[in-house]
Amino acid sequence: MTKFTTPNFSGDDYTGKPDAAIRRRAAAPTVSDEQIRTSVQRYLTDNPPAAPQASSAIVKNSKYAVTVTHEPYLADPTGQRDATKAIQDAIDDVYKLGGGSVYIPAGKYLVSYPFIELKGFVHVYGDDRATEIIATDTKAIAEKTGVFHTGSWGTRKQANDLMHFGLSNLWIRARRTGRQHQNYIPNTIGVCLNSDMGASPAEPDSVPKLNNLTVWDMETGIAIIGNDDQAMCSFGLRVRNSYQAGLIVGKPPGHGEGTGGAADNKFFGADIGGSNQGRGNFAGIEIYTSQTKFELSTSWYTHSGASFGQLYGIAGNAAVGLDITAVAPAGAARTAQYNGAGWRIRATKCAFTTCEAQENGGHGFFVEFGDNVLTACRGESSSYGPTAHGAAGRDSSADFYLCNSGTDGTVLQGCSSRRARPKDGGARWSYYIESWYKGLTIANCTSLDVPVPQNYSAAAPVRSKDPQGDNIRLQVNAFVYPAPTPAGGGGSGVSEERLQAVKTEILTQTSGNVTYQLENVSGNVKLRSGAAAQSMSVDRSSGHALIHLDFDVASVPASGAVVYRLPANAPTPVSLSEVQVVPGQQNEGSVAIDPGSRDVKLWSFPESARGRRYIINLPLFSRWGGTTP
Repeated sequence: MTKFTTPNFSGDDYTGKPDAAIRRRAAAPTVSDEQIRTSVQRYLTDNPPAAPQASSAIVKNSKYAVTVTHEPYLADPTGQRDATKAIQDAIDDVYKLGGGSVYIPAGKYLVSYPFIELKGFVHVYGDDRATEIIATDTKAIAEKTGVFHTGSWGTRKQANDLMHFGLSNLWIRARRTGRQHQNYIPNTIGVCLNSDMGASPAEPDSVPKLNNLTVWDMETGIAIIGNDDQAMCSFGLRVRNSYQAGLIVGKPPGHGEGTGGAADNKFFGADIGGSNQGRGNFAGIEIYTSQTKFELSTSWYTHSGASFGQLYGIAGNAAVGLDITAVAPAGAARTAQYNGAGWRIRATKCAFTTCEAQENGGHGFFVEFGDNVLTACRGESSSYGPTAHGAAGRDSSADFYLCNSGTDGTVLQGCSSRRARPKDGGARWSYYIESWYKGLTIANCTSLDVPVPQNYSAAAPVRSKDPQGDNIRLQVNAFVYPAPTPAGGGGSGVSEERLQAVKTEILTQTSGNVTYQLENVSGNVKLRSGAAAQSMSVDRSSGHALIHLDFDVASVPASGAVVYRLPANAPTPVSLSEVQVVPGQQNEGSVAIDPGSRDVKLWSFPESARGRRYIINLPLFSRWGGTTP
């Protein structure tokens, strides 16, 4: 070891006396900068710092915290040998002791069917994406199940102590390691939780933990479906390129164990992309249970193989771009509406905050059930060209699609819809609301760069028929329902667009004159030529009318005979209107029409009228309510 030279005090170099005059300083030898650098370098060479140890080396085994690469497990971290048994044995041993942790160090670990079963009170963790768990199909996979699982997709796992378990900091993959995606393995789920704690457990919920997991290339990314898989707070789930759904919460319709399960879970920062590679009837994120919360989460690039009719629940073939006028799809027609959707929300009492549906092939947010709240959520470029593979293609779907069964109690607050890349297509509708809806609030929402569909008169790409129920408030850009009143009172109950249309219709119907042609119902009179010879003219602004008659009497009709009749679409008089043919000569008869009647009658014409021509104007007041002839 190199030593530094220090000054040498000897003899009478220092007297020890207090008198400074007799104190003498020793003349220390001079040390240059170069000598110092040389000495330091020699010291570091002779005493190198200790090399950093691998994480597996610094984690010490205890009864309750084990490392799968240590004795007695010796899991292979190189990806050369199957590590299923080693990892499972470590979990089982810790479970038998009452719980603890199982550490899987950085490396590549092959696993095969029946894969890895999670146990109560045991937490499995790794070194983030440096720990790769690689599912293989070297053994036949007899059922749909998880690479990590409690139970399987079709069969729940029942255990009274199946609680407080979980996974974190792992990368779950298919087939082999590498930097590229692989083809999925049928019947594989990255993580499948189907837990049931039975009767009288210590806790009402299993409270599992799933944090910071990356899942690639599974048939289904993650499925949380057990009756007791509840009350979790999950952070940082990342799922890529699932053949079907990316993330499922709750049992979907048709599941053999019924519906529900997995309620009351919270997800933060979930990132689910590239789902539905098989282009079937699946969404990126599917929710089938109540009280689910998502925050700062995204479902993006979900692929779709749907036709236009399938997206909108139209039976049979429907031309792309067909304007929907009366959609209330039957159940059978809904089976493919969520094909390629970012989110399928078939649940109640759920909340979504600052979540996004981006560049999905189908609808962005597909809301089937009511009593849900979406706050500051964003739909962007739904029916995106690169993901819309079906007959519907680009520019077909909606960023927010609300089924009529999904409106009551649902609130969209501060949400936005945008077509971000017009050259690649985007949503046809920013907000699409099926007919026969009620109890819906869409407030302070926006639409940006989404064109209003052709031949649609709304001020924004919002499709909404006249509401069929109560408690409705809609506001997107300039589109407002109900229309506001100048005095600040309640709305009119009619959308602004519908109100303007009605105003236009009224103005059209109540200005100018309308002429109706009378019908000759008697052979006693012969009409003169020309349309004006038997007509009624009505001033629509006042209801004043004038019946003009020009005819020859061929034979004298009986008194009170009907000779003319107003058409069915003409207004009727509000009082009797009668004109004497020759004033002062009572024997010349009269022409009259009764209130509410359409029959013009001749009264008391004498025999001397035969062969004569009569020109008569019969004034009257009408009850305007007719239509343009």
